[in-house]
Amino acid sequence: MGLSRALLPGVASPFTSSGPTLQHDLFHTAIRLIGPTRGQGNLALTQRAQSPATGTIRYATRVSLFTGEGSHIHRGSQEAGLLILADPAEPSDASSVFVGIAFEAGHPETPGWMKLRVGDGMDGFRTQLDIPDTLLPFRVTAGEYEIIIEHALEENRLTRVCVNGTDVTDLIPPARRTPPRAQGAFGIRARMDAQDSGVRLQQFYWYYRVEEISNAQDSTPSDP
Repeated sequence: MGLSRALLPGVASPFTSSGPTLQHDLFHTAIRLIGPTRGQGNLALTQRAQSPATGTIRYATRVSLFTGEGSHIHRGSQEAGLLILADPAEPSDASSVFVGIAFEAGHPETPGWMKLRVGDGMDGFRTQLDIPDTLLPFRVTAGEYEIIIEHALEENRLTRVCVNGTDVTDLIPPARRTPPRAQGAFGIRARMDAQDSGVRLQQFYWYYRVEEISNAQDSTPSDP
């Protein structure tokens, strides 16, 4: 199926108190986010209902990054991914779990990154990993990426983190896989900054799934 537990109608909330937010609309079968031409925009789209209450829950999405075209390709900075177990009253990075990919034009090491943040429920993080794509079997640039998080409610523990078929769970110390809460708001989280390039960066979320699974190791999501 497509956008199960659809994000619309939902709640759109900026993660910063000032500056532009991202435009969002439906584009064919995708949710499209559009960045500002100047300044940094942030946005979370979260479901009004809380996440499921029992079992092992899989969250999955597939997102495409648009970084410009022609002579203006691979410009700006952006981050895209899954946001889960956020404080429903006030979603924030510190109150949630985020797994995603990022493109940072001009970064001295590499422009492509995988990002993982596990908030501590206050104003910091239990885990904050920035993994360069030079350590991954794929490069992060303009293109499409599948992101999966699996969470066991009884233990309140992240049991699997996977990007484009690459399981990176072992990069997270076991003691740092505990989210700030067992249930919460869930959806997508995005950041875009054109960095004075004049390019309108875009992201396309092709599906979003939330499902209880009986065996997290043996089952994998199929294409819609």
